[in-house]
Amino acid sequence: MSEKGSIGVIIGNRDFFPDRLVAEARVEIIDLLAKLKINSIMLDTEDTKLGGVETSPG
Repeated sequence: MSEKGSIGVIIGNRDFFPDRLVAEARVEIIDLLAKLKINSIMLDTEDTKLGGVETSPG
Protein backbone atom coordinates (compact mmCIF):
# COMPACT_ATOMS: atom_id res chain seq x y z
CA MET A 1 0.00 0.00 0.00
CA SER A 2 1.70 3.21 -1.13
CA GLU A 3 -1.14 5.55 -0.23
CA LYS A 4 -0.11 8.41 2.03
CA GLY A 5 -2.14 9.12 5.16
CA SER A 6 -3.14 12.62 6.28
CA ILE A 7 -3.32 14.24 9.70
CA GLY A 8 -4.72 17.59 10.83
CA VAL A 9 -2.32 19.66 12.93
CA ILE A 10 -3.20 22.65 15.11
CA ILE A 11 -0.31 24.58 16.60
CA GLY A 12 -1.55 26.44 19.67
CA ASN A 13 0.12 29.29 21.48
CA ARG A 14 -0.65 31.60 24.36
CA ASP A 15 0.07 35.28 23.87
CA PHE A 16 2.83 35.30 26.50
CA PHE A 17 4.96 32.58 24.84
CA PRO A 18 7.50 33.68 22.20
CA ASP A 19 6.17 33.59 18.62
CA ARG A 20 9.33 31.85 17.45
CA LEU A 21 8.12 28.66 19.15
CA VAL A 22 5.20 28.46 16.71
CA ALA A 23 7.49 29.00 13.72
CA GLU A 24 10.01 26.42 14.97
CA ALA A 25 7.33 23.85 15.82
CA ARG A 26 5.75 24.26 12.39
CA VAL A 27 9.04 23.47 10.62
CA GLU A 28 9.79 20.51 12.89
CA ILE A 29 6.31 19.01 12.51
CA ILE A 30 6.28 19.38 8.72
CA ASP A 31 9.74 17.77 8.45
CA LEU A 32 8.88 14.88 10.78
CA LEU A 33 5.59 14.07 9.08
CA ALA A 34 7.24 14.24 5.65
CA LYS A 35 9.84 11.69 6.80
CA LEU A 36 7.01 9.46 8.01
CA LYS A 37 5.23 9.93 4.66
CA ILE A 38 2.22 11.53 6.35
CA ASN A 39 0.51 14.50 4.71
CA SER A 40 -0.10 17.37 7.15
CA ILE A 41 -3.17 19.60 6.96
CA MET A 42 -2.68 22.84 8.86
CA LEU A 43 -3.31 26.54 8.73
CA ASP A 44 -1.06 28.45 6.37
CA THR A 45 1.26 31.09 7.81
CA GLU A 46 -0.87 33.70 6.03
CA ASP A 47 -4.17 32.40 7.50
CA THR A 48 -3.28 33.40 11.06
CA LYS A 49 -0.27 34.79 12.91
CA LEU A 50 2.48 32.35 11.87
CA GLY A 51 -0.15 29.69 11.11
CA GLY A 52 -0.86 29.08 14.79
CA VAL A 53 -3.98 29.43 16.92
CA GLU A 54 -3.40 31.94 19.67
CA THR A 55 -5.29 32.83 22.83
CA SER A 56 -4.58 35.67 25.17
CA PRO A 57 -4.53 35.32 28.93
CA GLY A 58 -7.58 36.46 30.75
